[in-house]
Amino acid sequence: MSFSRRSLLATPIALAITPAMARSAMAQSATGGAPPRRETLILENPEGVIRNAGWFNIWSINAGSQYNGLQQLAMDTLWYIDPESGVDGPFDNSLASEPPIYNADFSEMTARLRRGLFWSDGVEFTSADVVHTVETQVKNPGMRWSAQLILNVAEVTAPDAYTVVFKLKKPNARFHANFMVRFNAIWIMPKHVFEKVADPVRFDFNPPITLSAYKLHSFDPEGRRFTWERREDWQRTSLGRFGEPGPRYVSYVDGGPPDKRVIAQLNHDLDVVHDVAPEGMFTLARQSEQVRGWFPKFPYAHPDPTLPSLIFNTQNPMFTDRRVRWALALLIDMKAVSMAGYRGAATISAIALPPTGTHPRDYHEPLQEWLAAFELDTGKQKIKPYDSTIGAQIAALVRPSNPNVPTEPAEIARSLGHGWWKPNPQAATELLEAAGYRKRGNAWMTPEGKPFSIKVVVEGETRPVMTRTGTMIAQNWRQFGIDSRIDVAQGTSMADRRNAGDFETIMAWSVETYGGHPDLAYFLDSWHSQYVAPPGKAQPWRNWQRWASPEMDAIIERMRATPFDDPSVVEIGRDYARLMVREMPIIPLMAYNVFTTMDTTYWTGFPTAENPYTNPVPNWGNSRYMFSRLKPRQA
Repeated sequence: MSFSRRSLLATPIALAITPAMARSAMAQSATGGAPPRRETLILENPEGVIRNAGWFNIWSINAGSQYNGLQQLAMDTLWYIDPESGVDGPFDNSLASEPPIYNADFSEMTARLRRGLFWSDGVEFTSADVVHTVETQVKNPGMRWSAQLILNVAEVTAPDAYTVVFKLKKPNARFHANFMVRFNAIWIMPKHVFEKVADPVRFDFNPPITLSAYKLHSFDPEGRRFTWERREDWQRTSLGRFGEPGPRYVSYVDGGPPDKRVIAQLNHDLDVVHDVAPEGMFTLARQSEQVRGWFPKFPYAHPDPTLPSLIFNTQNPMFTDRRVRWALALLIDMKAVSMAGYRGAATISAIALPPTGTHPRDYHEPLQEWLAAFELDTGKQKIKPYDSTIGAQIAALVRPSNPNVPTEPAEIARSLGHGWWKPNPQAATELLEAAGYRKRGNAWMTPEGKPFSIKVVVEGETRPVMTRTGTMIAQNWRQFGIDSRIDVAQGTSMADRRNAGDFETIMAWSVETYGGHPDLAYFLDSWHSQYVAPPGKAQPWRNWQRWASPEMDAIIERMRATPFDDPSVVEIGRDYARLMVREMPIIPLMAYNVFTTMDTTYWTGFPTAENPYTNPVPNWGNSRYMFSRLKPRQA
């Protein structure tokens, strides 16, 4: 089995961030003092202020932080796959010593482990830790990865200290994806700690015993700052293969709203900003020679292999009928959405795959002819809703104010995307009427005679691009006569509501791909109907639309029986894309272009488009590879 592949002139705003920074400094002082600035890399934690700062049990779903360095610096698992080129290729054997080994019918997977790796308390890592990780989550339904393990694993055994054998309930050629980090994965827990715990669901795991190259140094009880220290025995971790991590200390902090992040970075108080609004990026580019984005010039942003979408809660009676979902799609003006959200710097996608990595070559370009021919029956007429010129139209809108906007069709398609659905209020009217909806005066009513009202959940100022996008979509619907408004859910409450199904529609993503590989298993297996939670219950990871489809199940089951690197995975992916167009359980919008900004005042060696050895976005699990390449800048 192969695995190829300066300060702003805005003193009042600047002063507004001083109390939070002071509180954080005081908390650090109480635990031994803040570490030296030149030895410390400071990154934004996009979760913001953490309500339950002392919670480090990543296996139990709780109010604690996941992106405070816990998954980036403390955890480890069997394999990693990078959405970029990787330090030594995109696929990395981490705790495992080689790629997964399957038997002939994919009903059994063997993992061989590296020797000589140790937990931060000096206990050796062995196969017993892997077995305990699986068995604990199987015995305690409701833990973060319980559903996947309960449904997949019949038995897990350890023939010796460095071998783990998984016997599966059904053949699954993608089972290893559960233990392969692209963003996160099933992290391995220390058996010698958790076997002494009466209730692993309620155990806070504070302080955490770590398996990667850093250990906890201190944290602010108010949840604004978490600082990690490089382990003295970093060589005895899987990251040690790539050399000594550069920063001795790494701090993840609450960056505050977008303007404060920009100010903090211009003042060199924040080395890596997770994301800012496009205007913030343009300000940083104009005012600082030390700050840069993924690209050195427009559009600056790193295109993540994620797909921001308008996600329907398909368990809500308003959205069970695909005609309603399609009607709402045909009311969206993508040009207005792109300009509102990204000031035109969006890479749009009409299919449910992000236009990043290898996907334009494997999916977007080959499906253009099919999209152009696709017909939608409204009940009164058949229409061809696809407009292949939407990307070019957006380019034309932006070009007068930005001379760097591409002009060549191929370059427009690469940077801004191909086409999207052209607004068609008449077709939307016909679809809604066919589904039993009626317009009374200027307002639409449901089949039950109630006002057709839709709330769009957005994340507010912590994710401005998504918020502006959702706001424009709500405006498009409102102009048509649908009572639509935004509903702001900040920070962890956004994830809580998404996971619980506490929304009608939400601006989020349920499509997350490897990026540099055409296989879609990273997200698609979790869309099987066997994982769909009943209304009111927490939804296992990724199928936030709670959509169940026999056709989708059949596609997923074909994928499970096909090897990871088999050429036919592309055709499976195209069948998925076609089905998503027909059914529209989510409305795909664009790639998530993350305006991650990096200040080189104290540190050099950040990953960039010129040196794409890993993803720079700081909450990703595989951003740990960045620490092995960073070097301190001489004073």
